[in-house]
Amino acid sequence: MIADLGRIGGRDTPDALLRAAGTVVMVLKPTLTQVDVAGPRLDALRDLLGDRTAVGLCLITEGPYSAAEVERVLGTPVLAELPCSPADARVLSEGARPRRTFKTSLLLRSFKCLGRRIRATAGSLPTDIEDQGRDIPAAVGASVGGVR
Repeated sequence: MIADLGRIGGRDTPDALLRAAGTVVMVLKPTLTQVDVAGPRLDALRDLLGDRTAVGLCLITEGPYSAAEVERVLGTPVLAELPCSPADARVLSEGARPRRTFKTSLLLRSFKCLGRRIRATAGSLPTDIEDQGRDIPAAVGASVGGVR
């Protein structure tokens, strides 16, 4: 399951869902403002989740910094980079009519890469939670700013 949880850190942050996730992916643009804001939110996530849930980043490739730079500054792995493709994103977020090549678009191919990385990351965690009989969502996502 992938769920967009909006901004993390407010009163309406779904702590129980975050704790149940196998992987939490924060989505942000590699800009100074969003990287700066992500730091404290990642700290809050780590405090909430401990070592039982993997935390990763997904970058929207619209900004001056590379994935390696963001990873180094935030101390969190970049699992994937998604192209800034507003027309394709509107298909997913607003139900806009897809263009003919939507199914083979860079955005969808990048989502597949992200999915593989999430599965690999979640697969490396201890499985004792599963042994307790609870189903664990594959991933939940949170955005830093207005990224959707």
